[in-house]
Amino acid sequence: MAQNLPTIALLATGGTIAGSGASASSGSYKSGELGIKELLKAIPSLNKIARIQGEQVSNIGSQDM
Repeated sequence: MAQNLPTIALLATGGTIAGSGASASSGSYKSGELGIKELLKAIPSLNKIARIQGEQVSNIGSQDM
């Protein structure tokens, strides 16, 4: 069945989605802390709908793009 799944390429650039804080309830965080591999591991069900290829192209805050 995996052969029929689409391939999706994700280019990771850091920013808010890759941010990490001291805890889930903390209001503060640092952007660009997590890499693409860590982000994809957090959503294992993605492999059921597509073959995901991730590439870390940068890891900076969006204000620096």
